[in-house]
Amino acid sequence: MALPFFETAVPLLVVMGFAAGLTLVIERAF
Repeated sequence: MALPFFETAVPLLVVMGFAAGLTLVIERAF
């Protein structure tokens, strides 16, 4: 519990990366 920011920043980066990849796929599909 020393760095709660690190625990929340890593999943946030994963979600943002997944969303960015999803938008790229959607832009390429349509």
